Amino acid sequence: MHHFRIFLSTILFFTSGVLIAQSGLNVQLPSTIKFKEPIEVEATEKLGDSIKVGEKMKIKEMIFYKSTDDSKPIVYLNFTKYADGQKSLPIKYFNKFVYTKWTSSEQAWNSILIDKEISKGFLFNINSKAGFQYDLRNDMFIESNEYLDKLIQSDRIFKDDYFEDYLYSLVTKIHPGVLSDGRPGNISIKILKNTEPNAFCLANGTILVTTGLLSTIESEDELIAILTHEIAHFVLDHAVSNYNMEADRKKKAEFWAVFATAVATTADIYMSSNNKNHPTGLLTYSVAVASAVISNEVLKKLGLKYSREQELEADQAARQILNVLNYNKFALDVALKRIKYHNIITGNYMALSGSGSHPNIDERIDAESNQIDEAKFTKQEYLSKVSFINSYNAEIELYYSHHLKALGLVDKNIKSNIATETDYIVKASILRRLYNSKEKMDEVLGLLTKAKSLNVTKDIILNKEEGITLSRIGRNIEAKKSFDLYLLGLNELLKKDDKNSLINDEIEWARKMIFKVSQIGDNVGK
Repeated sequence: MHHFRIFLSTILFFTSGVLIAQSGLNVQLPSTIKFKEPIEVEATEKLGDSIKVGEKMKIKEMIFYKSTDDSKPIVYLNFTKYADGQKSLPIKYFNKFVYTKWTSSEQAWNSILIDKEISKGFLFNINSKAGFQYDLRNDMFIESNEYLDKLIQSDRIFKDDYFEDYLYSLVTKIHPGVLSDGRPGNISIKILKNTEPNAFCLANGTILVTTGLLSTIESEDELIAILTHEIAHFVLDHAVSNYNMEADRKKKAEFWAVFATAVATTADIYMSSNNKNHPTGLLTYSVAVASAVISNEVLKKLGLKYSREQELEADQAARQILNVLNYNKFALDVALKRIKYHNIITGNYMALSGSGSHPNIDERIDAESNQIDEAKFTKQEYLSKVSFINSYNAEIELYYSHHLKALGLVDKNIKSNIATETDYIVKASILRRLYNSKEKMDEVLGLLTKAKSLNVTKDIILNKEEGITLSRIGRNIEAKKSFDLYLLGLNELLKKDDKNSLINDEIEWARKMIFKVSQIGDNVGK
């Protein structure tokens, strides 16, 4: 049960929907938020002659009476009809009630809004003094859409229709998608190419979850927790609050010009792993692009630099929704621990210190979760769903020599028996870098042979990897054959893209390797 937190003074009722107003208070017509699903509460004390201890009541709407003389406003909660008419109670007296149960996520979200109203007058401020701030929200929506457009233009959105469809099924389970109090914005979701585990929700309701986050967590429970945390930021209007507080914002045109330059300078040689015109690993990957599009400056501009209080508020909401949806209550904590481990093995000290977009991770982890075995959270069904994203992240982690992280990602796919050529190529490359023994080189060749047998993506880089491995163990005649096949594939690519300097560079390298292994000859047994 969840207690309302506020002080009790006097109580006021109205029956049959007619207000018994306090003397001397002038009020305007009310603004009403109706709850599609009434919320059940129980009285913990006797209140006057009308409400007994243990009496259960159902809240059906919240009404805001706006004063015309700047006196303190009144906010009421209306209950479903009783035999003697409809009961209504000022919200400030609700420390004498507890929620008995939530049977849906919608009830839970509306209860979270009631709690926020009790503690900070959240919804009244939206409905009265500042209003919905449609002009400001419109500016924020435009900026959110511009940001999304620039992400698309710089090839930052990862496309996996299967997984995106799965994400939407979870979002629908978490939240109806449209705010019940009349604020604009619909919840949608996109996958952002970025190996760092992160997620954020734009002011227009678009959730951006990184490929790195999706590969770091290992269960639907954890994913639900993360998505709920981001939806909570949207429901609680954190971006709008932060946007209002940011007085020294750069001029729009100036800011987006800087943003575009930052992306363009690092995106020129970026290759999407979804681009089938290029072989895996042929061109370099630039994580700097991703860093540019979610930098602290960008997040601050969009109202997404959350305070410690806002993050903890969103964490609390996520835990409440997890409970309603019957997911493990420690799912958020396990996700945060996995994120922490990722940051340790990849050296992301900013994220660990809390100086980035989130506060210190340890501060957000429930101490009770230390007794949890994280391995028990790993679910094969989830790992199967996220396999393409694991492969994508593994290639980038390999490029930046995060060998343990990359190896862990491809091993998930290999153990799940859903690995494609990319996964075997990445693992082969890592083993070749980390070991020198003949046994390991034989294992590498076995991985590459397995990749060839799959015939899923027909990646010509297999020939390159095989050539390098064979030359490492002195089998240069065989290595030459592999490099010859690689060169043949590169020339075919060049016919489709004859102005690509990187393909030309790779062709030059392949020719030199063919010459080298031809001159050396076999060194097997020498």
